[in-house]
Amino acid sequence: MLRALPWGTFTKLISLDKNFTLVQKAQIIDYMAKTEGITQVSVTKWAQKQFGLVAPSTQLTIHRLWKFRHKYDIKTILEGSLCGGVDRKMLRKSKYPELEKLLIDDIIDCQKRNVPLSGNRIKQMGEDICRFDLKLDPESFNFPSFSNGWFERFKKKHGLTIDMVGDEPSYVVSQRLHSLDTAHSINQDDQLESSEGKPFLLYLYVTQP
Repeated sequence: MLRALPWGTFTKLISLDKNFTLVQKAQIIDYMAKTEGITQVSVTKWAQKQFGLVAPSTQLTIHRLWKFRHKYDIKTILEGSLCGGVDRKMLRKSKYPELEKLLIDDIIDCQKRNVPLSGNRIKQMGEDICRFDLKLDPESFNFPSFSNGWFERFKKKHGLTIDMVGDEPSYVVSQRLHSLDTAHSINQDDQLESSEGKPFLLYLYVTQP
């Protein structure tokens, strides 16, 4: 007798690729591109060892990554991983790209002049840019919050680290993230999902013991 596996079991199988971060996906695609004749089974074993997975990913996951590899800017993602944000699963489009560009430029300028910056100071700089450079209304709904959560996301995205500037600890930019340009700052995972069309149903059956 044949019986269908529980739906939750299959859902867990097909969602394994969501557990890979964006950088890990790029590393897998890069590894496959550089390793001639590699099989999907070998790639799952490599990924399990490389990323310390409890169990290997499915061959379906590897197949999907390779099939839609053109949706990922591999060079940008791998270079960007040097600047933090390694745990991200997607690159999200910034709501305020001009703000972030100007703020990063100001932070780098402060580094060059040995001006130490605290988190609160950077948030104030961002608010000043919105008020005086971008002419945004502080009372408007679209005015950024500059909360601690905003700063944490900004810090991870642009690779801000703590270093000594003069005699004081300060946030500094270790490397500029290449995906700052809005042409690269896209939600690549969303594009991948939309390109695959409607979801499909697949039934797995096993022999009843």
